[in-house]
Amino acid sequence: METSPQENYSELDNEDYLFNQKIRNEILAREILNFGVRKEDSILHIGSGFRNSLLFDYLVQLKSKLLISDLNIQYTSVDTNSEISDLILSMNNKLQEPIDVTLHTDSGQNYLDNNLLEYNWTVITGIFDTIQYQENQYDFIDKVLGESLKYSKDGVIFTLDLEKENDKTYIQEILMMIDDSSPRYKISRLNEFDYLICIYKYFHSIIPQ
Repeated sequence: METSPQENYSELDNEDYLFNQKIRNEILAREILNFGVRKEDSILHIGSGFRNSLLFDYLVQLKSKLLISDLNIQYTSVDTNSEISDLILSMNNKLQEPIDVTLHTDSGQNYLDNNLLEYNWTVITGIFDTIQYQENQYDFIDKVLGESLKYSKDGVIFTLDLEKENDKTYIQEILMMIDDSSPRYKISRLNEFDYLICIYKYFHSIIPQ
Protein backbone atom coordinates (compact mmCIF):
# COMPACT_ATOMS: atom_id res chain seq x y z
CA MET A 1 0.00 0.00 0.00
CA GLU A 2 1.39 3.39 -1.01
CA THR A 3 1.88 6.14 1.52
CA SER A 4 0.88 9.68 0.71
CA PRO A 5 3.49 12.48 0.91
CA GLN A 6 1.49 14.02 3.75
CA GLU A 7 1.78 10.82 5.78
CA ASN A 8 5.53 10.68 5.14
CA TYR A 9 5.94 14.26 6.30
CA SER A 10 3.87 13.47 9.39
CA GLU A 11 6.14 10.54 10.26
CA LEU A 12 9.23 12.72 9.79
CA ASP A 13 7.76 15.44 11.97
CA ASN A 14 7.01 12.88 14.66
CA GLU A 15 10.56 11.50 14.50
CA ASP A 16 11.97 15.01 14.79
CA TYR A 17 9.71 15.70 17.77
CA LEU A 18 10.76 12.49 19.55
CA PHE A 19 14.43 13.21 18.87
CA ASN A 20 14.11 16.76 20.16
CA GLN A 21 12.28 15.52 23.26
CA LYS A 22 15.06 13.01 23.92
CA ILE A 23 17.70 15.74 23.69
CA ARG A 24 15.59 18.06 25.86
CA ASN A 25 15.23 15.32 28.49
CA GLU A 26 18.94 14.47 28.49
CA ILE A 27 19.90 18.12 28.94
CA LEU A 28 17.44 18.47 31.81
CA ALA A 29 18.69 15.32 33.56
CA ARG A 30 22.34 16.31 33.10
CA GLU A 31 21.73 19.77 34.51
CA ILE A 32 19.97 18.32 37.57
CA LEU A 33 23.15 16.41 38.40
CA ASN A 34 25.32 19.44 37.59
CA PHE A 35 23.96 21.36 40.59
CA GLY A 36 26.39 19.37 42.70
CA VAL A 37 25.11 15.81 42.92
CA ARG A 38 28.04 13.48 43.65
CA LYS A 39 28.38 9.94 42.36
CA GLU A 40 27.77 8.41 45.79
CA ASP A 41 24.86 10.65 46.85
CA SER A 42 21.33 9.64 47.78
CA ILE A 43 18.45 11.13 45.78
CA LEU A 44 14.77 11.27 46.70
CA HIS A 45 12.92 11.83 43.43
CA ILE A 46 9.33 13.03 43.74
CA GLY A 47 7.49 12.77 40.43
CA SER A 48 9.96 10.16 39.20
CA GLY A 49 7.80 9.26 36.20
CA PHE A 50 8.24 12.74 34.73
CA ARG A 51 8.85 12.47 30.96
CA ASN A 52 9.31 8.69 30.96
CA SER A 53 11.50 8.72 34.07
CA LEU A 54 14.11 10.91 32.38
CA LEU A 55 16.38 11.22 35.41
CA PHE A 56 16.62 7.51 36.16
CA ASP A 57 16.98 6.78 32.45
CA TYR A 58 19.95 9.15 32.36
CA LEU A 59 21.52 7.49 35.41
CA VAL A 60 21.16 4.13 33.66
CA GLN A 61 22.91 5.54 30.58
CA LEU A 62 25.76 6.89 32.70
CA LYS A 63 26.19 3.55 34.42
CA SER A 64 25.79 1.29 31.37
CA LYS A 65 28.19 3.32 29.23
CA LEU A 66 30.65 3.78 32.11
CA LEU A 67 30.54 7.55 31.59
CA ILE A 68 31.06 8.03 35.33
CA SER A 69 33.33 5.54 37.05
CA ASP A 70 32.10 3.97 40.28
CA LEU A 71 28.64 5.56 40.03
CA ASN A 72 26.99 4.62 43.32
CA ILE A 73 23.83 6.72 43.52
CA GLN A 74 21.11 5.59 45.93
CA TYR A 75 17.83 6.43 44.20
CA THR A 76 14.39 6.58 45.85
CA SER A 77 11.45 6.88 43.48
CA VAL A 78 8.11 8.40 44.51
CA ASP A 79 5.27 8.61 41.99
CA THR A 80 1.50 8.18 42.16
CA ASN A 81 1.55 5.93 39.07
CA SER A 82 2.34 2.33 40.01
CA GLU A 83 3.51 1.61 36.45
CA ILE A 84 6.52 3.88 37.03
CA SER A 85 7.94 1.37 39.51
CA ASP A 86 7.71 -1.34 36.85
CA LEU A 87 9.38 0.92 34.29
CA ILE A 88 12.26 1.79 36.62
CA LEU A 89 12.73 -1.85 37.63
CA SER A 90 12.79 -2.86 33.98
CA MET A 91 15.48 -0.30 33.15
CA ASN A 92 17.50 -1.19 36.23
CA ASN A 93 17.43 -4.93 35.55
CA LYS A 94 19.20 -4.37 32.23
CA LEU A 95 22.31 -3.19 34.06
CA GLN A 96 25.07 -5.61 34.90
CA GLU A 97 25.39 -3.87 38.27
CA PRO A 98 21.96 -2.38 39.08
CA ILE A 99 21.53 0.96 40.78
CA ASP A 100 20.47 0.91 44.44
CA VAL A 101 16.75 1.67 44.06
CA THR A 102 13.83 2.03 46.46
CA LEU A 103 10.34 2.38 44.97
CA HIS A 104 7.23 4.03 46.44
CA THR A 105 3.81 4.49 44.88
CA ASP A 106 2.57 7.56 46.70
CA SER A 107 2.01 11.28 46.38
CA GLY A 108 4.99 13.45 47.14
CA GLN A 109 3.17 15.34 49.86
CA ASN A 110 2.00 12.17 51.61
CA TYR A 111 5.47 10.63 51.39
CA LEU A 112 7.05 13.74 52.87
CA ASP A 113 4.49 13.86 55.68
CA ASN A 114 5.51 10.35 56.75
CA ASN A 115 9.18 10.44 55.86
CA LEU A 116 11.84 10.15 58.57
CA LEU A 117 14.84 9.51 56.32
CA GLU A 118 17.52 11.94 55.21
CA TYR A 119 18.76 12.20 51.63
CA ASN A 120 21.52 14.26 50.08
CA TRP A 121 19.13 15.69 47.52
CA THR A 122 15.42 15.90 46.87
CA VAL A 123 14.50 16.25 43.19
CA ILE A 124 10.95 17.33 42.34
CA THR A 125 9.87 17.07 38.71
CA GLY A 126 6.56 18.02 37.11
CA ILE A 127 4.77 18.69 40.41
CA PHE A 128 4.75 22.50 40.16
CA ASP A 129 4.25 22.80 36.39
CA THR A 130 0.55 23.63 36.61
CA ILE A 131 -1.50 25.63 39.10
CA GLN A 132 -3.54 22.98 40.89
CA TYR A 133 -4.58 24.78 44.08
CA GLN A 134 -5.55 28.21 42.78
CA GLU A 135 -4.92 30.84 45.50
CA ASN A 136 -3.30 28.16 47.70
CA GLN A 137 -0.76 27.16 45.05
CA TYR A 138 2.13 29.11 46.55
CA ASP A 139 1.38 27.83 50.05
CA PHE A 140 1.47 24.30 48.60
CA ILE A 141 4.84 24.92 46.92
CA ASP A 142 6.26 26.54 50.04
CA LYS A 143 5.17 23.60 52.20
CA VAL A 144 6.56 20.94 49.85
CA LEU A 145 9.88 22.77 49.45
CA GLY A 146 10.14 23.34 53.20
CA GLU A 147 9.49 19.69 54.04
CA SER A 148 11.88 18.56 51.30
CA LEU A 149 14.67 20.83 52.52
CA LYS A 150 14.14 19.63 56.08
CA TYR A 151 15.23 16.10 55.13
CA SER A 152 17.82 17.03 52.48
CA LYS A 153 21.46 17.31 53.51
CA ASP A 154 22.55 19.34 50.47
CA GLY A 155 19.51 20.81 48.76
CA VAL A 156 16.30 20.59 46.75
CA ILE A 157 16.14 20.73 42.95
CA PHE A 158 12.86 21.24 41.10
CA THR A 159 11.61 21.78 37.56
CA LEU A 160 9.24 24.29 36.03
CA ASP A 161 7.88 23.69 32.53
CA LEU A 162 6.30 26.97 31.45
CA GLU A 163 4.85 25.35 28.34
CA LYS A 164 2.15 23.91 30.60
CA GLU A 165 1.23 27.06 32.50
CA ASN A 166 0.57 30.15 30.41
CA ASP A 167 0.85 32.58 33.31
CA LYS A 168 3.89 34.84 32.98
CA THR A 169 3.71 35.89 36.63
CA TYR A 170 3.80 32.29 37.90
CA ILE A 171 7.55 31.82 37.88
CA GLN A 172 8.09 35.40 39.10
CA GLU A 173 5.93 34.73 42.17
CA ILE A 174 7.78 31.47 42.88
CA LEU A 175 11.16 33.18 42.59
CA MET A 176 10.08 36.00 44.90
CA MET A 177 8.90 33.44 47.44
CA ILE A 178 12.23 31.57 47.25
CA ASP A 179 14.24 34.78 47.42
CA ASP A 180 12.51 35.73 50.67
CA SER A 181 12.99 32.38 52.38
CA SER A 182 16.07 30.64 50.96
CA PRO A 183 19.69 31.24 51.99
CA ARG A 184 21.14 30.32 48.60
CA TYR A 185 19.64 29.23 45.30
CA LYS A 186 20.50 28.91 41.64
CA ILE A 187 18.35 29.07 38.50
CA SER A 188 19.08 27.47 35.14
CA ARG A 189 17.01 28.33 32.08
CA LEU A 190 17.57 25.46 29.66
CA ASN A 191 15.33 26.59 26.80
CA GLU A 192 12.21 28.65 26.18
CA PHE A 193 10.14 26.57 28.62
CA ASP A 194 12.36 24.48 30.93
CA TYR A 195 13.64 25.98 34.16
CA LEU A 196 15.58 24.25 36.92
CA ILE A 197 15.83 25.76 40.37
CA CYS A 198 18.14 24.49 43.10
CA ILE A 199 17.75 25.59 46.71
CA TYR A 200 20.88 24.80 48.68
CA LYS A 201 20.69 23.84 52.34
CA TYR A 202 23.52 26.11 53.34
CA PHE A 203 24.63 29.59 52.33
CA HIS A 204 28.18 28.45 51.59
CA SER A 205 28.93 25.47 49.38
CA ILE A 206 29.99 22.33 51.23
CA ILE A 207 30.45 20.33 48.06
CA PRO A 208 34.09 19.30 47.37
CA GLN A 209 35.54 20.86 44.23
